[in-house]
Amino acid sequence: MTNANLSLEARFHAGQIDTDTAIALLAHSPAVQAALRQFWPEDVTPKMATGALREMLHYGRMLQALIHGLNRAAGWWSDLETGEPKERNDGELCMLIVTEISEGFEGVRKNLTDDKLGHRKMFEVELGDAMIRELDVGGGRGFDLFAALFEKLAYNQCRSDHKREARLAPNGKKI
Repeated sequence: MTNANLSLEARFHAGQIDTDTAIALLAHSPAVQAALRQFWPEDVTPKMATGALREMLHYGRMLQALIHGLNRAAGWWSDLETGEPKERNDGELCMLIVTEISEGFEGVRKNLTDDKLGHRKMFEVELGDAMIRELDVGGGRGFDLFAALFEKLAYNQCRSDHKREARLAPNGKKI
């Protein structure tokens, strides 16, 4: 079967959609253009959307590098006693992210204001903490999380089980 005969979803599964292609697919999405309209007074063209998405990718990568650099400088990736680099356990790193999400849920459950940033809800702050942890792990592992993010967004746009009609069907995804 040639690439032309594969569905977009199958091409993603086969690893045939790279970040540039994902950005191009997203830029032509009416949903993406509508979301970007809040930043521009005029209609959003695919060319404008492509430029915006490429900038987001660039600045996202910078944010990941910044967060990981700050955490490395604070000693989170080294032995506290010796200062020597230490290997971080992936399971532990995953659970640290889960902990932030759990703390966010506790904020939702009790409708709490954050105890450190008193002008924000705890849910919002803990989601921010989860993002910090995710981007730190991404930096520490050499992941390109923002490229993965755009590729996953584009993939989700073409997934049959993410379409409204599929979600409304019996046994469709409701949440």
